[in-house]
Amino acid sequence: MRTLQSISIFALAAAAISGCSTTPTTSLEPSRLLIGCWEGKDYQPVLGQSAKWLMQRRSDGTFDIEFRAQGQPPQRETGRWRVEGTTYTTVTLTIDDEPVDVRDPQFTDVYQLKDLSANSMTYFHSKMNMTFQSIKAACPSDA
Repeated sequence: MRTLQSISIFALAAAAISGCSTTPTTSLEPSRLLIGCWEGKDYQPVLGQSAKWLMQRRSDGTFDIEFRAQGQPPQRETGRWRVEGTTYTTVTLTIDDEPVDVRDPQFTDVYQLKDLSANSMTYFHSKMNMTFQSIKAACPSDA
């Protein structure tokens, strides 16, 4: 019993000390937290300017995202997403309802989850050397 108490106290102390790590801070599985709608605004290299986005991730591993940049029509993408540990990956399947060649690496984005809670996420794209932030948002109605 004492050994179990000692291990529990050690685990709590280790958790408190590791609070400054780059591992997402959540007790829920990351993929469960990511389900739903998330919005953000940041520079989008493909669009060449800042854009707002609204992404809906579903529990079946599919997503829709819409980018809105000033002076440009909205761009809508659909695809698949997954999380393995702290690695978050998206694979775009269509852009504005047109299929893309999924073998082309530009349509696969791999991020490292830096921080994740029920209301916000911070994730890093190493190939672009960019960090993005999103907050939980209300999903548009499907009615």
